[in-house]
Amino acid sequence: MKAILVKLKKSMYFYVAGYFGFFAAKVLKKWHPKVIVVTGSSGKTTALNMLEAQLGDKAVFSHHANSAIGVPFHILGMKGVQESRREWIGLLLKAPFKSRKVVHKADIYVVEADADRPREGEFLAKLLKPMITVWVSSSRTHSVNYESLVHKGVHKTLEEAIATEYAHFADYTAKLLITDGDNPNIKAALQNKKVEIKYIYHKEAIEDYRISAGESMVTIAGQHTYMFKQPQPPVISYQVAFVDEVLKLLEVEPDYSFSRLEFPPGRSRVFKSSIGFTIVDSSYNANFDSMSAMLLMFSKYPGDKKILVLGDMLEQGGNEEAEHKKLADLVLNIGFKPNQVILLGPRVKRYTFPILRDEMPTVPVSVFVNPHDVLDYIRAELQGDEVVLFKGARFLEGVIEKLLADPQDAQYLARRENIWRKRRAEWGL
Repeated sequence: MKAILVKLKKSMYFYVAGYFGFFAAKVLKKWHPKVIVVTGSSGKTTALNMLEAQLGDKAVFSHHANSAIGVPFHILGMKGVQESRREWIGLLLKAPFKSRKVVHKADIYVVEADADRPREGEFLAKLLKPMITVWVSSSRTHSVNYESLVHKGVHKTLEEAIATEYAHFADYTAKLLITDGDNPNIKAALQNKKVEIKYIYHKEAIEDYRISAGESMVTIAGQHTYMFKQPQPPVISYQVAFVDEVLKLLEVEPDYSFSRLEFPPGRSRVFKSSIGFTIVDSSYNANFDSMSAMLLMFSKYPGDKKILVLGDMLEQGGNEEAEHKKLADLVLNIGFKPNQVILLGPRVKRYTFPILRDEMPTVPVSVFVNPHDVLDYIRAELQGDEVVLFKGARFLEGVIEKLLADPQDAQYLARRENIWRKRRAEWGL
């Protein structure tokens, strides 16, 4: 029965999105803002927040809305379902009335746009018709949704299928598309696109990147240095270069200190634990690229005792085994030897753990399926002078919450909504 409901939900997705999109388009026509789309597999929310720190009240930002349904809701000034599916009836009835007025005032609209499934990128591109698109990345996220396109022969690889969906934004972008020139999948997907494209090449655009325990800095080649109040992975350099290009186009003077920047929850935030050790929280999501970025950052992070707490990478479909074995290779070759590795989840248990156990005989490697067992293990085994990176799925944010020295810091963790609180409670967190 559950499988039938899931299949029905998927089949109805774009019908529902089309309904709300129809009324959202009416609002956009009356509002007529300069639309800036931020899209890609990972790093979208960070880039959105960086733009908000620079543009402030000059723009409206689509926080917590990036899907084919969520973006129309945001344009209409509506919130999605909060508690019960019955709320859909009210939302369907409200949409026509909400479309009669423009609820946003600023003349710039910065939108985070996802492509979790085939057709979603094209749907949002048609709706938004951006002036500028910032395509931050393209990698295997939500790849399970694209497997059928590869199996049918529509695309040769998952990377090609995913990049092709994001590339639809190029078809509807009016002025400029800014993207990562070092990503071969992006470049291949953008061949023969008519829009002007600004490729950012790391060696050309980035002069310097450094981190410390409390900050990061990125120097744009031949220009100024941007500063951040917390450590960020090297990939932040691209996002700085993207934002810098947008500011030039809009003729906005940059705030090089990012004084108003608040990073979204679960992205490289640093906390103190009640035991005394330092927590580096990157528990919002996990795919191989984001794992790689955070492990590279952690290799440069100061600390004599470094511990990795790594969870499953979800929605990998038929590539689940290969991706989790690649994770093991990443840990083995990232450039530093962790003092300990703690794994959480059935996927890392099956595929990552055996490799690390055999290839790192001198490093303690533990594996658990229940997140509460990870919490108990950390409380029993850690001494307080360690630096611990948390990255991956399986409710690691709930483990962190129970370890915080200051309970008020929980507001900066990912997944604070009631539905997630209830699901964590089922695991004893």
